[in-house]
Parts: sequence; C-alpha cells; structure tokens
Amino acid sequence: MRFCLSVSLLLLAAAAYAVEENTLPGSRPIGMGDAFTATADDANSVRRNPAGLPRLGVYAFELERTPGRLFGQLETNYLSAVVPISDKSAFGADWVEVGINDDELNAGRSHFNFSYGYLPFRHVSVGVNLKYFTRSVSLDNESRGAANGWGTDVGIIVRPTHRWSVGLLAQDLVGFGSGEGLVRGRWIRHHPDVSEEISFTVYRLGVAYRPTSRWLFGADLTDRVHFGAEFLPNTNLAVRAGFQKDLKTDEAPTYSLGGSVKFRWLNFNTAYLMPPTLPATIYAGLSFNFDFRKLPVRIEYIRIEDLYPVHYHYYATPNRESQPITYDEPDAPPLLTDIDRDRYYPLTSSDTIGRIWLKNESHEPVTVHIKLFMDGFVSRDGTEVALGDIELPPRKRKSVPIRQLVLTSSAVELSQAQPVQAEIKVIETGGAAYKTATATVTLHDIHTTVLDDVGKLGSFVISEDPTVAAFTEAVFTEFALEIEDIEQTGMPLGLYRAMLLFNALHGIAYKSDPNIPFASGTNDDIKYPHEMLMHLTEQTSEVGNSGVFGDCDDSTALYCSLLESVGIETALIQLPSHVMMAFRLGKISIDQAQRVNLPYYTPINGQVWIPVETTLIKDGFVAAWKKGFGEIQGAGVGHSTTTIEEAWEKYGISPIRGSKQPFSIPKELTLDKVQSDLASPWLQEFLKAHLNIGIQE
Repeated sequence: MRFCLSVSLLLLAAAAYAVEENTLPGSRPIGMGDAFTATADDANSVRRNPAGLPRLGVYAFELERTPGRLFGQLETNYLSAVVPISDKSAFGADWVEVGINDDELNAGRSHFNFSYGYLPFRHVSVGVNLKYFTRSVSLDNESRGAANGWGTDVGIIVRPTHRWSVGLLAQDLVGFGSGEGLVRGRWIRHHPDVSEEISFTVYRLGVAYRPTSRWLFGADLTDRVHFGAEFLPNTNLAVRAGFQKDLKTDEAPTYSLGGSVKFRWLNFNTAYLMPPTLPATIYAGLSFNFDFRKLPVRIEYIRIEDLYPVHYHYYATPNRESQPITYDEPDAPPLLTDIDRDRYYPLTSSDTIGRIWLKNESHEPVTVHIKLFMDGFVSRDGTEVALGDIELPPRKRKSVPIRQLVLTSSAVELSQAQPVQAEIKVIETGGAAYKTATATVTLHDIHTTVLDDVGKLGSFVISEDPTVAAFTEAVFTEFALEIEDIEQTGMPLGLYRAMLLFNALHGIAYKSDPNIPFASGTNDDIKYPHEMLMHLTEQTSEVGNSGVFGDCDDSTALYCSLLESVGIETALIQLPSHVMMAFRLGKISIDQAQRVNLPYYTPINGQVWIPVETTLIKDGFVAAWKKGFGEIQGAGVGHSTTTIEEAWEKYGISPIRGSKQPFSIPKELTLDKVQSDLASPWLQEFLKAHLNIGIQE
C-alpha cells in the first residue's frame, strides 16, 4: 500500500511538472497569458527574453511564490534581478525552485539563469541566457536520483516603432549536459554514464502592440498560442487578462487574470491561472525598481501666469480646451528678450494657468507625466497638471499646458500677495527617472482678481453669508407690513424686495474705481459683501457720517449677494469701462414684454431683466435703474453679460464668509426713498405695462 501511494505521488508530481514546463514564473506575464516575448520590459525579461534587458535602464528585483501550492501540488519560489551596465547593456540573473514535499516523497527542481542583453542598434536588442538546472528525488529520506545540466537561450527584439515590437526566443538552443559536447535541446546528466534529453529546442515568436501608454496587447506562438492584454487605469494600477491554447490537442484553453498595485518604487503583482485539467493557482510577488538614469528630457521654460486663489475652483477644474503643441523650430536662444519670450514660448488664448516647454533629447519617444509642487499651497504629493501622460516625440520640442492646479486652503486664506517658488517635476511614466525645474509665481491675496472676464466678479458674490442673511432678515422684518400690503397692489414682489434692499443701503457712497476693469490686466481689489455691510454699520452708527467707501465692483458684488440670498437671480454686465448688474423679474419672456410694450429692461437669455447702476445707491433705486438702462442703451452691443449662476459654475465661490451681526435699519429714511421711487413716473409706466402681461395671460 505504501509503495502504491509513493508511486501515485511520483506520477502526480510528474504530471504537474509537465504542465509547469509550459508555465514560466512571473505574475505579470502569467496574467497576460504568457504573451510576453516581444514585451519583456521588467525583471521577468531574464527568463522570458533576455533581449529586453538593455531597454529597462533600471535596477529591477522581483520576488514571487505561490501562496497555495502550484496546481494543488507544487511549491514554487522565484527571484530575479536586473542590473544595467550602460545605456546599451545590462546583466540579469534569476532562480526558480519547484518542489513537492510530504512525509515520504521529496522532489525538487532548481533553475538558475545568468543573462546578458545588448542594444547594438536603436531598434534592435539581443540577449543570451546561460542556464544551470538540477533535479532530485528522494523517498523516505533516501535518494532516488539526482541530475544536472547546462543550457542556453538566445533572444532578439525588434521595435520598428514605439508602438510595435517583435520578439523571437530560441529556448534551449544549445545544451551542455549530454556528455557529448554542445548539442541541441536541454539535456541533463544523471551520472557520468547516463544522459537524458528533457526538452527540444523551442522557438517562441511574439508580437506586442501598445496603442497608448495605458494599453498593451501581446501574442506569442510556439506549439501553443498565447494572447494577453494589460490596461493601466492610472500610473499606480494595472489589470491583465490572457489565455493560451495547445495547438496539437483538443484540450481546452488555459485562462489567466492578473493585476498590480504600485507605490513609488514598489509593485505588488498577482495572477490567477486556470488550467483546464489541474487546480487553479494564485501567484503573488513583489517587484522593486530603482532608477538611477537621467530622464532624457530638458525642461526648457516654465511660464505661469499670476494666480488668484479666490478662483481656486476655476484652477482645479480641468481645462480640456488647451492642447499640447509640438514644434519643429530650433531651440530658443540662451538669452531671451521679451520679444523672444513671446516668440518661442507663447501662451494660447485657451491657456488659463500657463505652459511648460519640454524637449526630448533622445532618439526614442518618451512618455511622461507632470507634477507641480508649491510648498504649503498645493498637496504635499504635488498636483498633476497635464491631466494624464504626455508623449514626447524623438528630438522634438513640445509645450504642455498646465490644465489643472489644485490649491490648498492656505492659498485661499492669503491676506497679501507673495512670490512663491513652483517646482515642476517631469516623471517618466512607468519608471522613476525625472527632471525638475523651478519658476517664481505670484500668488495674490483673497481679495484680488483681474476682471478680464466680468464673470470673475461672481466669486465675490456670496449668497450664503451669515452677515448677508442677517441684513436681509433685518430689512424684511422691519418692513414686514409694507411687504404684505404691496402684494395686494399687483406690483411684482421681487421688484419691491429689490427696491427695498437697495434703498436700505443708502449709507454707502461710491468712489471711482482706479482699476478700470478690462484695462491691461490691472489687478482689482474687491471687498466682500460682509465687509461692505460692516462698513455700512459703522457709517450709519455715526450721525452725519457720509464717508466714502466701495466702488462699482464692491457695490455690484454686495447687491447681487443680497438679491441672490432671497432667491432673485442676478447677472453681471461688463461695459467698456464699467461693471454693473441686472436682476431677473420673474419669468417674463421677451415675447411677452414686446406684446405689451414693456419699457426699461434688458434682455438676457430670452428673459426680462432689470439693469441697476449700483454706484447710485445714495440716489435711490429708480435713479439707479434709469442710469443702468441708459448706460446699456448707450453701449449698444458693446457689452457682455454673465449670469451669477454661470459665473459660479466657471469660477466658483470664495470660501470667505462673515459672521451673523445685528443690524439696525433706519426705517423712516429708507421708507421715504421707497415711497419716492413708487411715485416716480418711470416706475408707474413700467407697472402699467407689466399689469397688461397678467391681463393677456
């Protein structure tokens, strides 16, 4: 019985060994169905195709074992290492051990590979393996045989383009174990008089195709056919799938799945192999890559515009309109004038943050990703600025837009402008080589912007501010009876509320804006709504105090904030040298307005909006309405309009807020202004026409 059990174990081990001959170690290749001959771009190249070694350019190490038993029977361990010697050559070595151990039977096999790879031409690399292997079997601690032998593999990889590669590996081309000198195949010697051929020479042909830096497809052909694919959702994750099929039998295919997680120089790889007749096996391993090479990319120039943290949302939103540009022009001169800078390093109209100019100084394509670091003002890990990988053609210059910049809360809380050093880090995708360069950037304070687009003022329109809410609540509480009475007159409630809030701001006096919007990129200093309201409290608390504070930008942001806080939609209007606002009057379409000859409005998005010149707060609501309407009529088509909702979507809202404050509203003074506005012929004419809209409906 014991003898029969031992024989059964030997036969089972032999069957598992036979399948293992077709299953080389390496979680990544196994996950791709063993279709790796033309890829060979990691430490598995030692065994898979030594011609891939000189293209690695990194110090690579891999450790692997099967957490369970291989095919339910065999224990496996695998180590490999690659050491680059120069840009064109590298050494490699590996060891794999496969064995079966129980109380009676011990069987094992060890393989050692000693490899060398060389790159004689830019598109062609070659490699050779010198292999040493041993076998041993023992039963009840008594040796039942041992053998060893030497062999060789020879490989070649041709890469006509950076996307395609073709590989050929001659496995066991020459053997040393027959006792008869050099012979074809793999031979082992059991003792001086007995030799055995255990494998014929096998030629393995492979093709690999990489359509993008994220996808890899491979196919190999021997007496089996192999197909595999790898996909990288990002630079730290990979998923794989593959299958292989014996061409000489009707045996079902062997399927495989795999994946990896990368953290800096460490990779965790796993694969799941599913043969048709043996138990499935899990492979797990760690690989380490240390890159001491220099990235063959020169950072020529960094051009970053001044940054205004109040628009942090705008910078963090990916800008997909701005595209990289490849140049055929020669390098820029070493000394640059301003004219040279705009000629060699121009920004495009779609650039929102800046650009980085790179040059690939090698004869091979290089794929990189780019990070920006600003100590304290972006994440400690940097922020990706190019939205993915950038492919740099050989010997070409390329400018890459900074499409995204995620600022921290420290940047958004700056109280004064300051110069900041920005570090750009260009990192090889899939590798560790990198280049860095720095540039000085001006980071402005939270009050500052450039109104080259009137929508940027929307970042200062803050409807959910406790100070704003406290002011509107105080006004509407003080005038609760008047609001209830006005609803009985047919006057639009939104129009009355807008009038009431405007006239309650009578303590604000206007001063001209020294930084005319749209003027040569001049910085504008904007006050926040809660700051304006606190000034108003200070002004009205002192009898006879008529101090001047606030300009058109400040008063527009304040009035828009007040109206938005009570549900009245507002918009910003840019005139040639001035900013003003408008608010939407219900849902009156332009067609309705034209049918009743409704006067004194401006059309925005097919609706009726009331224009208001907020710099005339001291003169009352109707006077501001008249002035606003007149300015728009005078400008004709020479103005642009952005609703606050559109401005918020594009530029975001500043996180700066005030706190809840008590407000004392001078009712008599405010009521005098409201009654004067209600009695004005301008408003009466408008209300008469507006009443006809309801009659027609």
